[in-house]
Amino acid sequence: MDLVCWLQLFLAFAASSVTLAQESQGPYHQIYPPVNDTDGRTPLYIAVVLSFGGSSYKSVGALPGIQIALDYINSEPSILPGYSLHYTLTDSQCDRSTAIRSYFTQITNPPTKVGWVGSGCSPATEPTAELTQYHNIAQVSCVSSSPDLHNRQRFRYYFQLLSTDAPIAYGFYSIIQYFGWKRVGIITQGENLFIATSDVLKRLLTENGNIEYTEWYFRSEESVSNISIFDSGVRIYVVEMYSINARELFCKAYRSGILPPKYLFLTPNWYVEGWWAEGHTSVDYNCTADELAAVALYNVAPFLAEFPEIDDAVAEPNITLREFRSLYYKAVQSDYNENNRLMEYSDYIFPYAYHCHEATLTFAYALNKTVTDLADDFLNREAAEESGLPEGETFTMANFTYANSGIVTRMFEHLQNTSFRGIGGNDVIFNDQGTRIINRLKVSQYQKNANGTLHRVHVGEVTFTKLNVTFHPLPTSFHFPEGIPNDGMAIEDVVTVSVALTVVYVILATAGLVFAVACILFNIIFREKRLIRLSSPNLNYLIGLGAIVLYLNVITLVIPTTNTHFAAVLCNINPWLISLGYSFCYGTIIIKMIRVWVIFNNPLQLKTSFFRDYLMALFVLSLAVIDVVILLTYTATEAVRDNLGVKLTANRELPKETFGVIILNLKYFTNV
Repeated sequence: MDLVCWLQLFLAFAASSVTLAQESQGPYHQIYPPVNDTDGRTPLYIAVVLSFGGSSYKSVGALPGIQIALDYINSEPSILPGYSLHYTLTDSQCDRSTAIRSYFTQITNPPTKVGWVGSGCSPATEPTAELTQYHNIAQVSCVSSSPDLHNRQRFRYYFQLLSTDAPIAYGFYSIIQYFGWKRVGIITQGENLFIATSDVLKRLLTENGNIEYTEWYFRSEESVSNISIFDSGVRIYVVEMYSINARELFCKAYRSGILPPKYLFLTPNWYVEGWWAEGHTSVDYNCTADELAAVALYNVAPFLAEFPEIDDAVAEPNITLREFRSLYYKAVQSDYNENNRLMEYSDYIFPYAYHCHEATLTFAYALNKTVTDLADDFLNREAAEESGLPEGETFTMANFTYANSGIVTRMFEHLQNTSFRGIGGNDVIFNDQGTRIINRLKVSQYQKNANGTLHRVHVGEVTFTKLNVTFHPLPTSFHFPEGIPNDGMAIEDVVTVSVALTVVYVILATAGLVFAVACILFNIIFREKRLIRLSSPNLNYLIGLGAIVLYLNVITLVIPTTNTHFAAVLCNINPWLISLGYSFCYGTIIIKMIRVWVIFNNPLQLKTSFFRDYLMALFVLSLAVIDVVILLTYTATEAVRDNLGVKLTANRELPKETFGVIILNLKYFTNV
């Protein structure tokens, strides 16, 4: 460790010594279970460190899970025969400095600890996991998930029951891909836990999705409400921070009008149930629980599928999830937990109580195997020598000291090889970095139930490997009453030519229309004249009609509009006008030319009776019918697939919200 780290340890140790000198009731919050000196068993102690509050996270709700495990361990003769297992409890406040002070409280005060469970959250666990190796103590964490804790060289004897939070990035990424969003915002708190997750997400967005992202970063001692976030035009936000900071962010969003369904937040799902109603927000952005719930509505939250799922699945130690819940609520209301601030968990289980239960079992099983190993004479003599026992004296775990490197080595091996069925059906097994192996995420959405209460609804699952990420939505999962939110402001996307050229087009097309109408009137008035009769006046009407339709098409191409539906009509009417106008105009001219050819040069001996006016008109109309059939098929399929060919694009610059597409293109069909 560097000089700064050693200085921190010295100051924390000094502060711990002062604090301990001032404590009149002893250094621990609680020793559990109470030691019975008459049962003939030797008590062994593990250090348990959880967060009773603090500025970031409270994890003391996991304590009953540890107590349930100890009750079983001490009642099962096959586990640690001749010993009873107890804990000494201290508080980390989910704070690095407080956790270091708590560490020295545990180490410098009797009894000697044979293991460590904690320390309540990732920021508090990192320093203790680094220090325990210097006292030859194996540590098992149950409320920590920072990817930094993967470092086996730095944290030699550390294991954790939670997978790291970094795989949650695969959940965020799969949701973004599923909805086809191409632009998102990422708001990251300056903790390793969140930075690592955001880094993985940014890599996925860049390498695999080619998705743009805007990132905001704030330090834990800063207020997230001081950051200018909601003036960027982003609509989809990924939130990587503690729930207390998320409440402040949501409060600012509420005051700024950043509300669903136009805006959407993707949050970690390890926030406790009803997290938006806990605690308070800043003075500047003071919000009620209902106001925060309004921002949380329809939000999507992925989480690792490591929580219990099957009520009746039998797990170690021969207990079901339903039975565990009953024992948990009983423990919460017990006398020995009266001073542990647990009454808020009388209606729901703190999520990581399951993991802390499994962490305690994990440690006890490894310790039990280590005790069995001590029957080997060589290992026993080695452990006795490290403990400073007289030569020939048998070593027991009661003789354990912080100099017993051989004991922690055996503990490490047994912890690394842990494998048993956890609560609710999930196996407890570790990878080489000492992290529980989980390769599946569940995805929830915040929806309102029939009573109008906001709750999380399971909407899908994500399976992932290093090479592949797959989202599996449930059949009736996501609920967006106004449609899937856009990933940015819609823009006014105008494809046009200069005003002068537009005016020229309109004038020329109008002149053509007037000329076509004049020709039709001339045909009507002088239809009995010999020259007009020879030109087939009845067919001239079809030529005039075709010319009118073609001139109208030119005008529709240059009509400006910001109305989406009108733009859709203009966009799709162009191929109709061109096709029908061309068929009427040039189809009639061609059939007339064929008739003249037959009359004056008929090598095929065709009958001139086939070329009467009404038959020729039917030929032209048949061309129009073919056009109509083709155009109807095309328009129907395009309307279903692409909303009549009109697409909205995301705004990259304009702060105002303007929906609409202007369509002006010299092609017969516009692709915007």
